[in-house]
Amino acid sequence: MKIEKVNSKIILILSLFVLIYWFIGHNSNIYKYTIVGVIYELLWLPMLFLLFTLPILSIFMMVNNRFKQSSLWFLCIGIQIFTIFFTIFFKA
Repeated sequence: MKIEKVNSKIILILSLFVLIYWFIGHNSNIYKYTIVGVIYELLWLPMLFLLFTLPILSIFMMVNNRFKQSSLWFLCIGIQIFTIFFTIFFKA
């Protein structure tokens, strides 16, 4: 029970980090400063991997958690779905 709460918080933090990463990438000039552009380019592939694996992991953990309404998994999945739609349909 306690490990499930820790896992859901970690997934929630990762989901928010991925959302912030893609939001900043779409809405700002990240190549204005060289070091920011380098960090963005280094994190691009891991963020793309997390963008598509976090929803699968969240659904798997939610099924193992037996769909409890009090869990953070629903919030995690909502953030992840919003992030996927944001990256696909938002044009900078």
